[in-house]
Amino acid sequence: MEPKIVTKPAFKAVGMRYYGKNEKGEIPKLWGEFMNKVSAQGIDEHSLKECYGLMGIMDNEGNFEYIACIPAEKFDGIPENMVKREISQSRYLVFNHVGSLEALHDTFDYIYNKYLPKCEYEVRPNTYHFEFYDERFNDFKEDSEIDIYIPIK
Repeated sequence: MEPKIVTKPAFKAVGMRYYGKNEKGEIPKLWGEFMNKVSAQGIDEHSLKECYGLMGIMDNEGNFEYIACIPAEKFDGIPENMVKREISQSRYLVFNHVGSLEALHDTFDYIYNKYLPKCEYEVRPNTYHFEFYDERFNDFKEDSEIDIYIPIK
């Protein structure tokens, strides 16, 4: 699995935040709550062209920040229990994941434990890594695709 290298322009995002180890499927639950909140705002989830799963740096105990979010033009009128983030322009290694949610762990394992330790690129510190969901995402069915963006210097 060879990544593409892309430069992604800066963007704003609004979403719901989780912090922990995701040991009990908290992130999929967060997505369910978030999409319910989005629907309550009058946004049809099927009309969304992009969603992001922003991932913060993991601490020594394995805890990390995860934000299920959508792009935002502005930060006015953000619903209660939502957070806002501004992501600066950056270069990324982009890995494609095809298939199930269960296999997503294998993709992350490959990226972080096999590819990154041996590659020529240095991961950019203190920058969100993220999952990118677009029209290729099909609820983690066999043909479902997402991209995983790893910021590099």
